[in-house]
Amino acid sequence: MSMYSVSLLPSEYRAIHQNVKKKDIRLLIAMGIMSILTVAYLVLTFTMLNLDKEYQALQDENVDLLIEIEQLKGLEQLNYQMESLLAKAVAAKGSVPQWDEILVQIGNSVPETVGLESVDIQQIESIHKCVIEGKATDHTAVSQWLKALEGIEGIEDIKCSFSAVDDQDTGSASKFKISFTLLKGPGYKLPLEVK
Repeated sequence: MSMYSVSLLPSEYRAIHQNVKKKDIRLLIAMGIMSILTVAYLVLTFTMLNLDKEYQALQDENVDLLIEIEQLKGLEQLNYQMESLLAKAVAAKGSVPQWDEILVQIGNSVPETVGLESVDIQQIESIHKCVIEGKATDHTAVSQWLKALEGIEGIEDIKCSFSAVDDQDTGSASKFKISFTLLKGPGYKLPLEVK
């Protein structure tokens, strides 16, 4: 025994009923798509509002930074003046010899048998010349001191102009005249804060 499905409705009614079902399905699909689009629109709207708030905050921050930059322009002028003064200080320090070190070394190199009468330091253009006159017990003391001077850094071109027995001195002392050139040095040292 099998059962057959029997429809007593005419075929036009069945076609209309199937069309209504298809319309209902299409309507449900369209409503689903509309719901998805509505949710996407709402999400995009909230995202745009947040981005707009962030943009406005960044614009306000940018305005504040521009105001700060304007206020700091005075410091830029001060920085320029400081750099100009530093350049002048560096130029002023020059390249003079290291007087303190060289004079101490020269003084320490003088033997006990040599006495200094005069020390004359002159600057001719950018060259510093030193002329020392004095007396020594003999010529050997003068030559030993010349050798000691050769070991001092910062001087060069050491010459003995003359070394002769002093006729006026009864102790047979040798009178001498030594000259040398002082080398250029790093100049005066600037304070650490300036560097």
